[in-house]
Amino acid sequence: MPLQGLDPFDALLGHPDDEAEVRQTDRMARLRAKHALLLRQLPAPNSAYSDAELERLEARLDATLEALHVAFDPKAVLPADALRALSSGNEIEAVWCYRRATGASLREALRLIRSIDRTTLNLYGPN
Repeated sequence: MPLQGLDPFDALLGHPDDEAEVRQTDRMARLRAKHALLLRQLPAPNSAYSDAELERLEARLDATLEALHVAFDPKAVLPADALRALSSGNEIEAVWCYRRATGASLREALRLIRSIDRTTLNLYGPN
């Protein structure tokens, strides 16, 4: 006997079938929209923000990450090819790969690459 109001294809297509799942799906959609909005609010690499304004923005982002119990790891933002180049000791190639992938300025890419502690780079796990 078929259940009232339940499409038999919902389970096959992966549609949420209860209220809790629908709420969670809606919440994730809102979080993604807020994340996209936040990214649009960040200053462009060559914008004319003062050091004080950038420090305030960074402090707010740091506080948000801390409240979410998320540790910032600069390696996490590196594209795979830049991480490989950096782990093999090729800083110039790492900067070039990062700039190609992100559109960052030379100064921004160089600062990020140089901020990464190379002693923690280990792509292949323990030897």
